[in-house]
Amino acid sequence: MEPLKASPEAITEMIAKYVEKRENGMKQSEEKLPMEALTTRTDPDLFARMRRWLSSSDVVRLTGLLAHLTFWRLLGRLRPASGRLPEPALQTLRLAAYELWNKVQAPSRHQVRGAQLLCFDEASSASFFLSVLVLVLKRCVVQVHAEQYKKLFSVPEPYSQLVDAVNLLIMQLFDSDCAYSSFGALSSSADAMRIWKKLHTFQTHSEARGEGFRLPASSRGIKVLEHPSGGASSG
Repeated sequence: MEPLKASPEAITEMIAKYVEKRENGMKQSEEKLPMEALTTRTDPDLFARMRRWLSSSDVVRLTGLLAHLTFWRLLGRLRPASGRLPEPALQTLRLAAYELWNKVQAPSRHQVRGAQLLCFDEASSASFFLSVLVLVLKRCVVQVHAEQYKKLFSVPEPYSQLVDAVNLLIMQLFDSDCAYSSFGALSSSADAMRIWKKLHTFQTHSEARGEGFRLPASSRGIKVLEHPSGGASSG
């Protein structure tokens, strides 16, 4: 199993294509982030600012770090022992990802036309901006793996395990209460209920097993996985 390879240029293009607003004439088969459909807000300037920030170099770097963490957690055991990433190196990746997360979410605290960009969706009490950011991160980390390991993840079961692994990793790094894993405009659908129940199961089982440790005090003690064990289905 070859290690994951994803250049910043490739990730930048991937994110840019995904967050680009769908215009007339675009192929319907081309997947786009339906940002305007995820909220009742109707501010074109807000959407434009969010799209620019989601394509920034910091978001690209964070996507790359999360992709590598997912690889070593999900597929690292398929490599010979001599070719596995040691735990101290994994810890360094986690700390780097957490620091970047704090930097990336900073625009949500800035003023836009005299109003906070961090506006909570009335139905979910979660930040719309951060919910979109988490969705973009998850989707692109999955896509990075699906494109490099096409044969493996063309099979439904491994692909489902990959999605579960990404959900669990981001939950334990940045979103322990799953506050950014839903949108009020969609949260009442049957599919949304099913996905929310699955995320809650991940959260409950992880806490029950004590998976995780606290980062140094300077990192605010956020919980993350201690070992990349158990694969995607461990949650």
